[in-house]
Amino acid sequence: MGRRQRGFTLIELMIVVAIIGVLASLAIPALMQSVRRSKTSEATVNLRRIFDGAVTAYQADATDRQGASLTAEFPGSVGFSPAENSCCVNGNTRCPADAEAFNHQTWHKLQFSLDDPHFYWYSFDSVGSGSAAEFTARANGNLDCAGGYSTFERIGFVDLFGGVTGGAGVFKHQPTE
Repeated sequence: MGRRQRGFTLIELMIVVAIIGVLASLAIPALMQSVRRSKTSEATVNLRRIFDGAVTAYQADATDRQGASLTAEFPGSVGFSPAENSCCVNGNTRCPADAEAFNHQTWHKLQFSLDDPHFYWYSFDSVGSGSAAEFTARANGNLDCAGGYSTFERIGFVDLFGGVTGGAGVFKHQPTE
């Protein structure tokens, strides 16, 4: 006697498709959130680079033309480089590589520039000098080119012993907006 071959019924195939649809509806938003979260590492790494550059600039020996010591200070303030929200052009969420965006004297003193496409725009604000000097390094981003912005900040100040100290970590507001 021959065996009868049996395939899948239409109902069985529809159940499998429905299960795959439910799994996809759960997995895709989680995947998109993970992708946005991975992009935030750019901001924290670059804020660390700016912080290290600020420490180096503050601790560098500063003298005038006659060789007299100058009061230590952080590099001057500079607005957003590249321009705020300039990354969201033609549906692109990455800022193009632009050496001119980081051509300000402050970025040179901080030894900071970005030669590759990036997701955030950066600023550096400093006030005071000597033992009263402090700064804030900031990274803002618009990862989905919608209305909300991500903000990351790292502060630094001069402690009682004349060393540069930072905050406990990076402040984050709407990191994956």
